[in-house]
Amino acid sequence: MSEVINKEFWKLIRQGDSKAFATLYDQYADMLYNYGYRIVADADLVSNAIQSLFIYIYDKRKNIDMPNQVSAYLCVSLRRLILKEVSDARNGNTIAFDEVVENSTFDVEIDVERSIIKSETDGATIVAFKEALSELSGQQQEVIYLKYYQGLNNDEIAAIIGSTNQVVRNVASRAIARLRNSDVLIKLVAAGTAVLLLYLIFHK
Repeated sequence: MSEVINKEFWKLIRQGDSKAFATLYDQYADMLYNYGYRIVADADLVSNAIQSLFIYIYDKRKNIDMPNQVSAYLCVSLRRLILKEVSDARNGNTIAFDEVVENSTFDVEIDVERSIIKSETDGATIVAFKEALSELSGQQQEVIYLKYYQGLNNDEIAAIIGSTNQVVRNVASRAIARLRNSDVLIKLVAAGTAVLLLYLIFHK
């Protein structure tokens, strides 16, 4: 994701500039909603969490230094808020990220309209690809989504999932390997859709 945020812009945020704050919201709200909804498929919960996040930033703006990676800061903050909301809904019982994702639809959208080979794409292929993605662990799905569909770099993703650049690379590599070895996708390869598969994974 291309970011327009710089130190001067963040200075305006800390000063309570309403236009700067609106710009921050406009740039990231949709991305945050799409990310949050893939963690837990509850539109109201995600929307409320996003509102809470921006209210927190506004209230604490004077004490928040500009993050090294704004998108990563917002995603990790939203992630924590969502997990807290889900935990609170379960009478305060702590819940792991993978457990939340297991009961949700961390679904990676395939933008067929942007595919240069969309004529080779049919509904069965899309369903099969999504089925293969659903076989990945919650962390693998999250990394694939953030890396290939939101365009975040490894450092940004590492900040979000609370890990390191190397771990992100390893998780992404294992996820791609698992996709390639999926029984569902092996059938697609046999059917001559291997090129489509690689395009959809690597060219978003």
